[in-house]
Amino acid sequence: MNAEQRFAGPFELVGEKPSNLPVATDQPIDQAPIQQPDDITVVARYPEQMQQCQAELLIWCKAKLAATRTETADLLENIEIAKKNHWGTGALERAAKRSQKLELYYDKLARALASGYFIIPNFPVQLFAIRTKRVHPDRKTAANPFNLPIPKTEGPAAGEGRYVNPQTETQGFSQTERSPAGEVVTRNYVVAVGFNEQIDFPFALAKPEVLSATAEAMAVKLFDQMGVLPAQSRNGDPIVVGRILDPRAGSWITFMVAWFVDTRAL
Repeated sequence: MNAEQRFAGPFELVGEKPSNLPVATDQPIDQAPIQQPDDITVVARYPEQMQQCQAELLIWCKAKLAATRTETADLLENIEIAKKNHWGTGALERAAKRSQKLELYYDKLARALASGYFIIPNFPVQLFAIRTKRVHPDRKTAANPFNLPIPKTEGPAAGEGRYVNPQTETQGFSQTERSPAGEVVTRNYVVAVGFNEQIDFPFALAKPEVLSATAEAMAVKLFDQMGVLPAQSRNGDPIVVGRILDPRAGSWITFMVAWFVDTRAL
């Protein structure tokens, strides 16, 4: 570059214009990144305030769902463009998969809020049903059935899959091993071989209204897990809950399905 072809500023080229620069056309420019709705905090001290909080959460959730759907559509379109140009699609496909999972997540949250289910804190829960689309569980092994891990839900879309018992069907077997002391010993194990399709509601004396509310929640196949709290307790004021899996961190959003008080426990 000679003295006449020098930069006078960050964007201005003084002197003769090079002939190999691309020519601007009337092509549309890329849109700005999708605007995500602002996060909110809702607070309720009295029952009547819960309805307002519910409405505000539903508005926020629908906005998140709309933004995520747009993001998913853009990513899928970019994948097709990349394929046509023989570019790599790995990063785009991973991003699209994450966005699709979030889309299902916000869709389930919006459905639950619109149906009148209230979000409650994530207390320890005693599970009695898990929703899955899988035919068989992972073949995990343990010394006894109670040590087997609870099958994980893959967080299916609303209306998909079926509810199964958290306790899987098992099969026992023996295995000869060498102990740390060098002795040959025979140990007994169990292995998960199938899902238990029989759902056991943990409260036999619950009122029919509670069972009906639970059955209605399970019929729409919205919640990824069903349980009761407080966990491992038959006393107090039990709450039937449904939980939706947050795919970003494997955490849960818990909704109250039904609450009942048995005065014999008071």
